[in-house]
Amino acid sequence: MWSRFIEFNLWLPTGMAFRHITGFYKDRERVFPEWGEECKQQAQIWFDKLDARLAEVPYIAGERFTIADILALCTIDFGKVVGLRITPEQPHLQDWHERVSARSSAQA
Repeated sequence: MWSRFIEFNLWLPTGMAFRHITGFYKDRERVFPEWGEECKQQAQIWFDKLDARLAEVPYIAGERFTIADILALCTIDFGKVVGLRITPEQPHLQDWHERVSARSSAQA
């Protein structure tokens, strides 16, 4: 369930923000910067929802690291390209991000 929430509510809007804001696709398709900004705002809303969730549990889906965490980590890191950032008002999300980023599997 949580992996689908991440896919539809964080990954997809972050991808659409990239597609429509950066101009990367403008040579291949018609882009709509306003739509990209709307998608960015929708993704940012999910940063708040994840912060609330992570105030209750150590990982997105509960007590253990799952694909939901991997999807969220990759999406949050990729979102930096369009200016999506964890804010100081999202301490649980920040703590989670630091913890999962420190895993050996997350090292480049």
